[in-house]
Amino acid sequence: MPHRTIIRAGRGGGYGGARGGGLSGARGGGFAGSQGSLSASRSGGWGYFLFAFFLAGVVGLLMAQEVQVGLGLTGAIIGGVLMIACMLDTMTGLAINMIFSFTCFHLSRWLFNDTLAVGTIDDIIVFSTLIGLFLRRVPMKATFQSFVHNRAVVWFIIYMAYGILEAANPYAHSIQGWVLGFRAMLGTYVLLYTAYVAFDTRANVRRFIWIFFWGCLVVGLYGCWQEWFGLSDMERNWVMSDDLRFGLIFIAGTFRKFSMLSDPTAFGLLMAAAALFFTIYSSVEKGRARWIMRLGLIPMYLGMAYSGTRTADGMIVAGLGFYILLTLHRRATRIMAVVATLVFLFLLFVPYYSNNTLNRFRSTFSATQDQSYIVREDNRHFIQPYIWNHPIGGGLCTTGVHGTQYNPGHPLAGFPPDNGYLEKALETGSIGLALICLLYFFVLRTGIRAYFRATQQEDKVLAAGCTVAIFSLYAATYSQVALGQLSDNILYYPFIAILLRIGHFKKPDASGAA
Repeated sequence: MPHRTIIRAGRGGGYGGARGGGLSGARGGGFAGSQGSLSASRSGGWGYFLFAFFLAGVVGLLMAQEVQVGLGLTGAIIGGVLMIACMLDTMTGLAINMIFSFTCFHLSRWLFNDTLAVGTIDDIIVFSTLIGLFLRRVPMKATFQSFVHNRAVVWFIIYMAYGILEAANPYAHSIQGWVLGFRAMLGTYVLLYTAYVAFDTRANVRRFIWIFFWGCLVVGLYGCWQEWFGLSDMERNWVMSDDLRFGLIFIAGTFRKFSMLSDPTAFGLLMAAAALFFTIYSSVEKGRARWIMRLGLIPMYLGMAYSGTRTADGMIVAGLGFYILLTLHRRATRIMAVVATLVFLFLLFVPYYSNNTLNRFRSTFSATQDQSYIVREDNRHFIQPYIWNHPIGGGLCTTGVHGTQYNPGHPLAGFPPDNGYLEKALETGSIGLALICLLYFFVLRTGIRAYFRATQQEDKVLAAGCTVAIFSLYAATYSQVALGQLSDNILYYPFIAILLRIGHFKKPDASGAA
């Protein structure tokens, strides 16, 4: 952070120096020097302008002759600039990663016929941010030592070590699937570490939270736009171009909304977790900032409802329940619990049945009567013998679509895991499931301890908001593969980094800068 310069005006030499040699220097040689610098900057500016003009002309010609080549060159130029920006500043890298996570699937549908390698580009952004720490020679010894001495981080490392051992899983048919799964794991852990490095001050945490707020607000507003004005022709064609996709999105005579994200489920889960966090965190904001944040909650909650993701409805109930238990000692929480219960019962039993969004919300809490729930339960019972007979699982990326692609002929290939815990049990076995559950426990333990140990109200609310959002994702993992999407990662891992940092922020110096 830049330091403020404090000028102390004395009555003797200090003041005279300012009026004497210092001022004459500014008006004499200093001014001449500034003229030279101004001339140099102008000539350099004209050089940059001419280069940019020439480059734009080249790209324009290529776009006119060969659209794909022109788009490729444009993407390479933009990508190079973004990589450099990620290397120059860690917070900028996190912001670019967030913006990309929120917009990449929309851009892929719009410009690349849904073929953009979003995972590879995300890895480039994450690792560029990490490489920048080394290129800028950021002192990281003390930071890394404090990072790895957290219990939650130790379990992250243990689980990653177990993931490395999965390369030797004798039941897996292909090493390519392991490479894909482990690459995703490694990339998210790098994101966790870079976020931990960046969040060394409360100011940086607040900066990230506000960037995250504006990103979620835009995503939520676009989902509302889709509901109120309908899908665009491009989006409608994308939905109808695949029978399976159409069946998952077009339900009960209406399209589930997905905003700019990959699918309605990812949209609903992001909006639910973000809405929970900002509902809690907005209490520490003051004045206009508080009202902006609370008004921004409206499109988040509406977007969550329009996504038609019943798991997101369950996340809100689970998250609020966890928050009530965490803060039950506060009178305001007990009042909120009563109000929330009354609102929930009203939505559940009000005799109004012509709204599809409300009907889908109600079906969340009558799942035993739902046909899809019955099918999922049958699948779980059917596959349980495989879990008991394979304690190390079938190997990474052996279930679902990835299993069909990377491990064809595998007993699990094409099997829909339906939820994250079942996926872990199938791919990494009962051992892997036990490790991931222990990891989740220590993450929540870190958040709860941060809440009760925090001495400042802002830290207390921050710990509560992050822990509740993370818990809601863990609850969602029971019915969806809730963790692993780019839009989930940019919330989940930075929030864990914030919890690890609470109580260890750098203190402001004498000038007030952190």
